[in-house]
Amino acid sequence: MTWAEILNRKNHAIPTPDICSEAQQSLRDSGLDTIDGVVSLRLSARERVYCARFENIGYLLWWDPKHQVCPSHKKHT
Repeated sequence: MTWAEILNRKNHAIPTPDICSEAQQSLRDSGLDTIDGVVSLRLSARERVYCARFENIGYLLWWDPKHQVCPSHKKHT
């Protein structure tokens, strides 16, 4: 798949400041604190896989079974 096909409303890029502080610290610890963001790939209603995108390659960073790296907040709640 191309990145255009991968990135849709279920899979999307997330700016680094929008991810949880623990994930930001993990990026710093891994020497990846200069990246602008991560890509969230939806596996199920809650499960996500996050990767760092460098050109045409996505490098796996985390499996997030409870959707805690970048929790979504329902609107109007």
